[in-house]
Amino acid sequence: MNLRRRLSSGRPRIGSERERWPNGHVKQADPRLNNLWQRIKQYGVKAGIDPRLESEIGRLTLFGHLTPSDFEAANRFAVTVAKWELVMDMPRRTSASPSYVQGRGGVDNSEVDPEIVSEAKDAYHKMMLQIPANPAHIRIMLESVCVDNHICPASHYADLHLLLERLAKLWGMR
Repeated sequence: MNLRRRLSSGRPRIGSERERWPNGHVKQADPRLNNLWQRIKQYGVKAGIDPRLESEIGRLTLFGHLTPSDFEAANRFAVTVAKWELVMDMPRRTSASPSYVQGRGGVDNSEVDPEIVSEAKDAYHKMMLQIPANPAHIRIMLESVCVDNHICPASHYADLHLLLERLAKLWGMR
């Protein structure tokens, strides 16, 4: 038997970008990150931290799943959706991200200028052209995470990153 063949026998390595221990187990992320995020969520506004960091998008950025330009694109997406819903006289969402609340503001629909209405509609439609219609769950997931501040499953991190990257390119953030 060939020596090279004898040394290479055994289970093949599992392909992964994640760092591993010598025994093959995956190294876990810093366990202090969950604690840090909970502290930001609980005391962040009192400490003067940007309230957008308390959202799900802020958590994903803190954990390194999204880039800073993805973070800004997600917040701009929420603001754009909020402005569009305001000018379309849609009811305010009960579960909303801080960016959605900022975009919605405290303005009544009767006080909205017609120029602002046309700008909001144009920005919304231009943004929605960048998001693929099929599969439908992608658009729903983006809106759920960015606007409604729902938790994003780990299986959707890559899709979310790609969509936010497209929007960041649209707005010149990349």
